Amino acid sequence: MEWPPSPYLLEVFSSRSGRWEERAFVREGEKVTTVEDMMPLGYPYQGLRRGYPVYHHGSLYSLSNGKYQVIEIPINMANYIWEKPYLGKSEMGVLFGMIHGGQLSVWILQESEGQMGWILSYQHDLRPFAKEVRSLRYNGNLTTGPWTVEENGTGMHRNRETLSAEDFEWDSDNDDFLAVEVRNEEYDDDDCEYFDILGFHPYKEVIFLDQSFKTIAFHLNSSKIQYLGYSRPKCYYRNYTNGIYESFVYTPCMIGELHGVIGQSSS
Repeated sequence: MEWPPSPYLLEVFSSRSGRWEERAFVREGEKVTTVEDMMPLGYPYQGLRRGYPVYHHGSLYSLSNGKYQVIEIPINMANYIWEKPYLGKSEMGVLFGMIHGGQLSVWILQESEGQMGWILSYQHDLRPFAKEVRSLRYNGNLTTGPWTVEENGTGMHRNRETLSAEDFEWDSDNDDFLAVEVRNEEYDDDDCEYFDILGFHPYKEVIFLDQSFKTIAFHLNSSKIQYLGYSRPKCYYRNYTNGIYESFVYTPCMIGELHGVIGQSSS
C-alpha cells in the first residue's frame, strides 16, 4: 500500500463553522514510500515520538483546493537513528533542524517555479556552547532564569504567587548572554553533553535548545546564547530515560478573531 494515501483524510479547522471537520485531500505528485517501509518515530530508550504538521504560507487558513503535496525532509533519517530532528515554523517560513555530532543544521523550505525545496541556511558548531552550559550545574546556577515550569501539583501554586509578572518576562535582545570562548580544539564526548531542539522562535532568528532540562536560546545570526532556566518538573522522578521528548512553541490562538466572522460570507 502506498504512503501517503490518496485521497487522504485529514482533520481541518474551518473558520466558517468554527469546528474541526474531516476532509479528503488528493495527493499531487508521486508516492513517497509504502506503508511497509514506514517505521514508528521511536528512539532507543526513549519511546515513541509523534508526527505533526507545520503549515506553510497561510495554508492553515486556505485548504480549499482539496489537494496536498508531499515534501520529503532534506536528510535520510535512516542514517541518523539517534538524532531527534525538529520541524517548526517562524516568520522565516517552515524550518527543519537537526543536531548531529554537536553540529546544528537548519534548513528553510522555499518555493521556486512551483517546486518546493529545502535550503541549508544555518550551520553552527554547538560543542563549545554545550561545554559552557554543562558547567552551569557545577556553579549552582540551574534554577535561575526567566523561564519556569508550571505544575498542578500541591504547593506549586503557592510558589508561583510569590513571583511577579516581571519574573516570567524574557528579553531576547537585552537579557544577559553567556560568555563563550570558541577555540579550535578537540572536544571529548564526555565534556560535551549535546543539545536537543525544543523549537524555533516565532518571529526571531532564535532556536530553543535543551540540555538535560537546561533550556537555552541560541541566536542563529550572532551565535550567542542565553540561559533561560531549568525545566525539569519537581514531580519528575529521576531516571536515566527521563527527558523532554516533545515540545512546541506556543503562539496565541486566533480563534477569538475567527469567531467574530463566523456566519459572515466573504466577498
